[in-house]
Amino acid sequence: MKKEIFFSFIINIIGLLSLFLIDIYISKNGTHKLISSWAQLKSILFIGVMFVLLGLDQAIVRLKLKINVIFVYVIIQFFIIAFLIAFVLKYLYPNINFLIIFFSLFLLALIYVFFAENRLNMKFIKAQIFLHGWKIILLILFFVFKIEKFQLLLPISMAFVILILGYEKIKFIFIGSFFKEYKKALITGLHYFISMIALTLSLYMDQLLLNYDKRIEESSILFTYITFFISPAAILFGFSGFIYGSYIRNNPHLKTILFKRVIYIYIIIGILIILGSFIFGKILFELLKNNSPNFYLSITMGIIVFLRYLYILPSVYIGSFAKNKLIRHVSAINFIGILLYIAIYFLISRIFHNYLLAIVLSIIVVWTIRIGNGYYAIYKILKEDVDESI
Repeated sequence: MKKEIFFSFIINIIGLLSLFLIDIYISKNGTHKLISSWAQLKSILFIGVMFVLLGLDQAIVRLKLKINVIFVYVIIQFFIIAFLIAFVLKYLYPNINFLIIFFSLFLLALIYVFFAENRLNMKFIKAQIFLHGWKIILLILFFVFKIEKFQLLLPISMAFVILILGYEKIKFIFIGSFFKEYKKALITGLHYFISMIALTLSLYMDQLLLNYDKRIEESSILFTYITFFISPAAILFGFSGFIYGSYIRNNPHLKTILFKRVIYIYIIIGILIILGSFIFGKILFELLKNNSPNFYLSITMGIIVFLRYLYILPSVYIGSFAKNKLIRHVSAINFIGILLYIAIYFLISRIFHNYLLAIVLSIIVVWTIRIGNGYYAIYKILKEDVDESI
């Protein structure tokens, strides 16, 4: 079991690095228009798939469902929602390809539910191949074909993974599905959807807003700085969350003691990560872009890195110990944060006509709200722990 977890973690890292290398290559060699198009497409995929799923991937794990039981209804749901999203996005962003968005969202949603079922069945390696295999294939295809063809390569790489690993599920598409089980899964999934969509919007909404305003250059600049200064640290965040989350879930009785012991070390490590990401990002930027990065924008990226790092601890505690009432409270506040994000962006961009300033301040505000909300949730969890022990 430990060996399988280790190899699944390695696949996870390779998948993240594959997407990071694509981002680096496009940021280095692409025009502003190409970089902005790739950034927009990534945002559409990772936000859009959350709406297509409506939390069904989480429901499969929580309810211990076999996907065959609900597969027909899953396919119908994914088809309808992916079509509607692609239709709306085509209206908002005329530059996108309707069919590529539709098929990419549909296939990515299937990948997420296959990942969920394999994780439920403790097939960790196969689960990670589902989740990250398309990224690895995309990296290979990306360097074989022209850079301008990257949009078409997305659904191809996803379809390849599904056909290779998911054939056993596909042949059951028209048998054994029950609406009652699907309805139960959908209701359960919607509870998780609200909290997950707020996090996903916090991570990826910047590109949708900038591209909505047709700010191609600002979109390209922001994506490039995020790639060089934030993405490497984000990979480390995944490792930190994996280690700490696994330990705390296996030792729930230590959650109060561990928090008190690690919080100060945790903050110090966060400061070191800021310094490390700033230095690494600056060296990488100068090496690949043959230019010095903007000092103030680089510092801003460091602040965002620190804020995102601080949220690792609350996400672990909320995911492991929060009860439904607290989850609903946290989700509601985070959703208000998203509304503020949008309001601040439009307010500043319209008054000062500085779109980079508007989007960066919006990102800082939404993550500050998430952190305050997250540590309040930890306080409530630990207080409940103390009350139960009295």
